[in-house]
Amino acid sequence: MHYETITTEESFSKIKDKYSNSDISSGVLVLLGEEELFKKSLIASIKSYMFEDDGDVDMNYSVCYDKNDVISGSPLDDAETPPFGAKLRLIVVFNYDSYLDKNDFLEYAIKPSNTSLLILVSSSPIESDGIYKYFAKKNSPNLNFVHFPKPKENDFTALIYYYLGSRSKKITNDALDYLLDNVNLDYTSLYSELQKICDYHNDKPVFNIDDIKDFTYTSKHANIFDFINAILDRDRKKCFSIMSHLKEDPVSTLNLILHSFIILYFLKIFPPQTSINDMAKIINQNYNAISLKKRYINKFSLKEISFVISELSRLNTISVTNPSHILKAHFDLFLFTITK
Repeated sequence: MHYETITTEESFSKIKDKYSNSDISSGVLVLLGEEELFKKSLIASIKSYMFEDDGDVDMNYSVCYDKNDVISGSPLDDAETPPFGAKLRLIVVFNYDSYLDKNDFLEYAIKPSNTSLLILVSSSPIESDGIYKYFAKKNSPNLNFVHFPKPKENDFTALIYYYLGSRSKKITNDALDYLLDNVNLDYTSLYSELQKICDYHNDKPVFNIDDIKDFTYTSKHANIFDFINAILDRDRKKCFSIMSHLKEDPVSTLNLILHSFIILYFLKIFPPQTSINDMAKIINQNYNAISLKKRYINKFSLKEISFVISELSRLNTISVTNPSHILKAHFDLFLFTITK
């Protein structure tokens, strides 16, 4: 068993090089910890190295995003199946510890197939992972653990300078402080923010605080209501920026968004002279909720509001009939459609 912790760009580059060459072999690779960006990048790198031909990918690569994403058989069935026209089969299982039969993964790790590389992904810290606990004091050459804990603030400072330096950009001290104070401290949020800033201000060699504020709309404490208000404002840039920083799953806000648009619907169909107090009594809604939504009434036409309500109802149906990643894709498209 081999174990290492990745917290910096430099340490990640080393492990990516390690798993992007001829050393890739069969067995089990367990990716743990809260930091998601490096995990996804490592998986993409391994996949790219293993399969140079698209046909090999189609025949020998499978991915499951959660326990509900299994249509037939199981990922372990795939792992036990010999590859077709390739050296190894690659199977990736996200949120593997959410499976009711997760002990099956432990049993597989004890004696893995020699024709497959199984990558198990979890956001759990390494010390609470069942497979790690079992193998902590055992020798298993075909089992590797890589831990991606949430980095510390000084790691992010180094990353910002590294990323901007790779794009021949610099940043002022006050802009750096503002960026660190106003984004969630995880690499996914930070990379997303830096990419947008660099792409938009491509002609600027040095970023000042105003350049950062152009894109960094939200703070670490931005909540779900900021997200909904951005939707009601039809501000696409702000909407997606806030969404990338939320701790909550934005898809879980479907009913809250629906509630907001139902209020907009009634604001549209009631005569303009109707008082908010009377409207609140008639439609059995909170006075303050109606009052707060009134400023968005001219952002959408009645036809557009009806479309949004219909789409939200459709998304609610998708939420109980499809895997979460499919719902997320539909939700992102919905937001893109109704914002500007």
